[in-house]
Amino acid sequence: DLNPQSTGGSGTAKYNSSAEQCIIQFDEFTHWNGAGPFTFQIVLSPDGSFAFNYLNIGSGDFSTTIGIQNANASDALQLAYNQNFASDNLTIKFSTAKQWVQVEPQNGIVASGASATIEYSVNSVSLSDGNYNALLLLGTNDPENPLFQIPVTLSVNGNCAGWQLGDPTNDSTINVLDVVMVIGFALNQEEPNLCQIYASDLNSDENINVLDVIQIVGEILGD
Repeated sequence: DLNPQSTGGSGTAKYNSSAEQCIIQFDEFTHWNGAGPFTFQIVLSPDGSFAFNYLNIGSGDFSTTIGIQNANASDALQLAYNQNFASDNLTIKFSTAKQWVQVEPQNGIVASGASATIEYSVNSVSLSDGNYNALLLLGTNDPENPLFQIPVTLSVNGNCAGWQLGDPTNDSTINVLDVVMVIGFALNQEEPNLCQIYASDLNSDENINVLDVIQIVGEILGD
């Protein structure tokens, strides 16, 4: 649809790549039906996250379908389908952020006139104090309501204020006593409380294991 070589088409694509990020930019592209011009970019980061930045989506008769898929299209995520979703100065970011909100079931079929219950839960384990925001996207085959957006906000504060990563003993010093304690947690020799879980899970993967022990030892040795 955005082909600069088609009849009436125009636009320039360029990229810039470095160790920090790769940017692919589309300048002043026009749609085959004359809508536009559109200026937007895709930004790829080493941590696996990427963003769609829309600077200018122009004007005219058009709708947008936005999503991502893998190389063989066997796995995909659709954000918008044939609707006026994109806007000027909009950024959409995809990342593998810590999953503190879970939804069940993630898909299903509901008969006409019937209803179904979708449950969601939040988990603040390993989250630092602060406010967290998420947007649950519910896609449907209803042409009038193809996408519902449900905001979720989680506030984490107070319970582990003052606790430091790597210091599950909470004595304000990271030392061998913390290493011994984390080893005990990893071997299930003792049960940590919520704040000890936060302080012991240095890589924030929601598991206390040898990787956390190695990281704490590195902190002590100054690596």
